[in-house]
Amino acid sequence: MPRSELFLADKVSFASSYSAAGVRKTLAASLAALGTTYLDLLMLHSIGPSTSAQHEAWREMEALKTEGKVRAIGTSNFGTHDMQALRAVARVPPQTAQIKFNPYHQGRTGNAAGEDFTGDCASGGCVVVAYCPLNAWPSKLAPVDDPHVAAIAHRLGRTPAQVLLRWGLQRGAAVLTRSRDAKRLHEATQIFDFALSSTDMARLSGLAWLVESSQHKPAASVVDVYGVQQLARAATTSDERVEL
Repeated sequence: MPRSELFLADKVSFASSYSAAGVRKTLAASLAALGTTYLDLLMLHSIGPSTSAQHEAWREMEALKTEGKVRAIGTSNFGTHDMQALRAVARVPPQTAQIKFNPYHQGRTGNAAGEDFTGDCASGGCVVVAYCPLNAWPSKLAPVDDPHVAAIAHRLGRTPAQVLLRWGLQRGAAVLTRSRDAKRLHEATQIFDFALSSTDMARLSGLAWLVESSQHKPAASVVDVYGVQQLARAATTSDERVEL
């Protein structure tokens, strides 16, 4: 297979690697292990041990991009404010942002403030890379087992996994999934010959409101198609009447 047909990515992960020398060492080890002369994407795995270390690592990643040793640079596990702070000092803004992304968590988990991660990335010209689009973590119920997802999949003659992956693509994200099962891997590639309607997209996105909590709130841009907020207000009003 030609190298041009592969998309190879790696991350700067360890706290000790968040420096100019550390980034260079990480890349050298990655290129040697993969047997290639460049990476398509190099990411910061987290915000890092400190702001100064993050900025030093990012500046070196920008230099590697200029040198052609990496084609694109991005982040992983950054929040909305983290992304904005990095853009403010970057010469090359993050081109990708890898984050937990499925209908339950459409951005950083534990989003108590209801930050609009996808909207912020779109305005910053950054592609969201969705990891764990099917599994439960950190929730109890996996999106792939959600009855609403199953109903849409049944109507379309697709699997729940295909519906979720297609939803992510139509939201503008690059979706990452994996399996040890060859059949499931093949299934994951069969998502380009159908499209979800605007109604189904809204129903899937609206699932975020069904898992709302004090620790996690959907962004205001996610339409509450299930009327969760209206029910909550009605319940609050009812409780107040009882107290009176």
